[in-house]
Parts: sequence; structure tokens; C-alpha cells
Amino acid sequence: MVRTPDSKKALRLLGSSDVVVRQAIALATNRGQLEQAVHMTNLLKGFLELTGRGSEGADLMTDLARHVTGSASLIDSGSALRAESPGTAGAHSTKSPPESHGDTKWADSTESRATMNRSDAETLTQVEANLIREAAWARARSSATAAENLTHLLHRLDCVQHWDTRFERAVALNLLGSVHSMFKHHPSQAIARLQAAVDLFAELESTDNSNTTSRAATLGDLANVFEDLGKFDEALAAAKQGLALDRQRNDGSAVARSLGQIAQILQQQGEYTQAEQRYGEVLSAARAAGDDEPEGITWQGLGVMHLNRKRSDEAIPALCHALDAFTRANNTGGQMRVLQLPRKRRQEPWPRRGRAGLV
Repeated sequence: MVRTPDSKKALRLLGSSDVVVRQAIALATNRGQLEQAVHMTNLLKGFLELTGRGSEGADLMTDLARHVTGSASLIDSGSALRAESPGTAGAHSTKSPPESHGDTKWADSTESRATMNRSDAETLTQVEANLIREAAWARARSSATAAENLTHLLHRLDCVQHWDTRFERAVALNLLGSVHSMFKHHPSQAIARLQAAVDLFAELESTDNSNTTSRAATLGDLANVFEDLGKFDEALAAAKQGLALDRQRNDGSAVARSLGQIAQILQQQGEYTQAEQRYGEVLSAARAAGDDEPEGITWQGLGVMHLNRKRSDEAIPALCHALDAFTRANNTGGQMRVLQLPRKRRQEPWPRRGRAGLV
């Protein structure tokens, strides 16, 4: 309900039962009902984020992960397990493992690290891996150790033999790439991780009959990174691959978002006629899907494009339409961005889709 037109009612309901939900999480955890505990924690974390209490939500997820998986499962700043950045490792550091996931050198020896990972892997469950990943992501904005925790989790998952870890590895790779591009401001280091996630999702589709939602969303994230780097041809290629997958699934909302991403890339290239055409396709797709958010982002993009081309007569109605669409979608962040646009005159990046597509 929180993300529907009944969101205000849902927020009031959750607000009045915050303590009850926390007690329910504790009860489910103590009974070993971990999937239910994780589900309720994610719901409460989402509520706390929407009400400006995001740090409480991150603490909630981290505390649950530590309680269930042990305090050593997450790396803190200064921890003995903390990875050192390239070029700063001490004299006793050993060569890092093959560059399959991260770009860091681990402080412990290769032998002890391998022993630790094998030992951890013997008991690591799918729910625990999910929790560690969620806790790392929850603190990605405020913690310097998010990338290290995700890299450490990937090493542990590589050693697991008693269950299929491919989906968990793909999601962790997607989030590791997102941490590098969004929070560590290293977009070039995100590409290999996101591409590896795309490949794993494709492998899962061919062997487990999984749908293409996760792969398409990750391609959207990859397109954003290429766009950040000014590699517009590569960005368009990734976005178009994602669009083709969305169309194959007949997912109207996802199609609208992929078309919007393509329109924004074309706009960045100065291809205004093509961009405007694509934006028109987004509006049609979003309305057909009944999805107000991509409609709002599209009108916002059109408004920015018209402002930058000194076409204020067309910009003002577009921005008014954007404000209306974001209001219908209960997206206060979108409304605030639109109200700031006449001053900023800059389109926000098309939202990262991987997070929504993966969990």
C-alpha cells in the first residue's frame, strides 16, 4: 500500500504500529522464521525511508543481519577484515585474489582468507546471504565499507557448494557496481561488475526458466554508468537491449522506463528531435500501463530540454504536467525536483532500475 494511491493511509497505519512491527520482527527472528523477519524488516525500512528516517531503517537491517549471521559477517571501518585500497596495503599484505569482483587487497593472508571463506561457506544459507547483502546496501550511502562487505560476501558465495548461489552472486554484483557508480563515484569500476551480473542473469534464464526482469534492470544500470562516462553509443546499446527484453515480457511500465532512458541519452547527445520522439513514446507507454512516475520523469525531461533550448513557452506546460504526474504518483522527491528545475535547468539522471528489478 505504501507505493499505491493509498500510501497516506498506509503510512498512518505503519506509523501507529511501528513498535508492533519491531516486536513482530524480533519474535520471528527468535523463532527462526528468518524469511518472515527479513520481509517485515524490508517493509519497515521502506516506511522509515519514506518518512525521513532512513538511518533507522539501515540500522534495523544491520542489527538483524548481525543477530542472525554473527557480528563478524559485516566489516566495520577499522576491522581486521577491512580491505585496503590499491596502493596503500602494508608491507605484509599479500597479492589480492583474482580480480573477479572487487578492486581491493585483503589484509589477511591468502591461505587464512581461503580457510575462512571455506569455513563460512559451509554454513552460509541463502537467507543469511540475502541479509548481509541487504545490510551492506542499506548503509551504502553513509558507510565506507559497503563495497568491502559486498566483495567479502561474493568471495564467500564463490566457496558455497551446497546450494546454487548464482542469483545471489548476480544481485551482489549489481549492487557492488551500483555502489561504485553512485556512492564511490567510480563509474569505470562499476562496468565489469554490472556486466558480470548481466551474464549471470542470462545464464539463469537459460537454465532455470527465470524471466528477464533482473537482466533488463541491470542493463539499465549499465546504460546509466556508460552515460555518466560520456560513452553514449555504449549507453544506447545497453538501454536498447534492456528495452527489447522488457518488450518480450510485455511489461508496460518497464518499457516506458527503458524508452525514457533512451530519450535521455539522445538528449545528452544533442539529438533533440529523436529524443522528443522517444519521449512521446514514453508518454504513450506510461499511460497505457497506468504508471504515473515515468510520465512525470518524461515531462520533466521535456521541460529541461525546452529550457535548455530557450523554449520557455513549451517548458512551462511540460513542467506543470510533470508536477501533476508526480503528485498522482505520491512522489514528493519528483515534485521537489520539478520545482527546482527553472533554476537548475538540469535533468536528473534516469533512476537506477536495478534495485527495483532485483528485490
